[in-house]
Amino acid sequence: MARRKKSKSKKQNHPVKQQPIIIINEVPKNTQWAVLLVPVFNWLIEILKNYWN
Repeated sequence: MARRKKSKSKKQNHPVKQQPIIIINEVPKNTQWAVLLVPVFNWLIEILKNYWN
């Protein structure tokens, strides 16, 4: 019974593991956009915080 439960838990984890792999495969295509957008987005948040203060 315990072994069957472990096999079921492993089957449930496999689709969860496949999703990040798909995301990782998609990221290299837009690495330049991701690298540029993240700092710009953080910079905009900092500017907005400064204006609100």
